[in-house]
Amino acid sequence: MLDERDLAVATLAGRYIERREHASSPKVDDLFAAAAEFGDTATDQLRTVLACYEAMQDTDSY
Repeated sequence: MLDERDLAVATLAGRYIERREHASSPKVDDLFAAAAEFGDTATDQLRTVLACYEAMQDTDSY
């Protein structure tokens, strides 16, 4: 079951992806600041999700 932190991280990751797909500035600092409101673990989780997303984008271009 997802808790409040998990839902926040998922929402923030969704915002990042939406911004990237619409060629907008992802404003990562704002997203990390929002994640920090849920603690260091949320920030680490968001960082991991965004890194995985970017890695997947890199492999899609080949």
